[in-house]
Amino acid sequence: MNKQTKQLMKENNDLSFHLKAADNKILTDMVVYIRGADISGYQQELVRRDITQMILDGEQRGDTMEDIIGSDYKIFCDNVLREVPHLTRAEKAVSFLGTLCVALAVLLAVRLLFGLSDMFGDTPTWPYIPVTTGAIISMVILLCSVLLLYNTITRNSFNISSKNNKRIPVLFAAIILACICADFFLKTVILSVHISIVLIAILLLLIIYKITDTIN
Repeated sequence: MNKQTKQLMKENNDLSFHLKAADNKILTDMVVYIRGADISGYQQELVRRDITQMILDGEQRGDTMEDIIGSDYKIFCDNVLREVPHLTRAEKAVSFLGTLCVALAVLLAVRLLFGLSDMFGDTPTWPYIPVTTGAIISMVILLCSVLLLYNTITRNSFNISSKNNKRIPVLFAAIILACICADFFLKTVILSVHISIVLIAILLLLIIYKITDTIN
């Protein structure tokens, strides 16, 4: 995230504190929905600022949210987003690459922590970390699940039923269980990686993420 976007985000955060609690909650749902749009982070903050100011002006006039925006907040956001320049295919690819890199870095860091526990096992392999088929499968499951979850949350931020959907916790538990089972039962070692390689990989992924985040 570039300096200009960070500054605008800070200003928007400060501005939202002046809203009524109920209106701020609705604005939060709108911002979550906007985060899923294929527009740059800076454009997202510009839209957020304009909507926040619109709500503040309406509150000062004594208007309700329905008076200001209408009864369907999703349609309002869609209409606003149509007027905003969208990312090109190349820009969307760069944005996805950044998201993928930071997610992989986090998963590798978690795997590294699990690898540290190997020092206390019966047959320690330290400083090498064994990579099993189960570890790879569980990482792929988690990565796909996180990306899908983010997409689902942003697309359904106005859908109250989706927020209270009891299937979501069950699905989350099933994903965790699948990862645990993969780790526990699929223990075939494909290769062993030195801890320094893992640390370098995490660092490179974070650098790539930082570069892509600055671009967008």
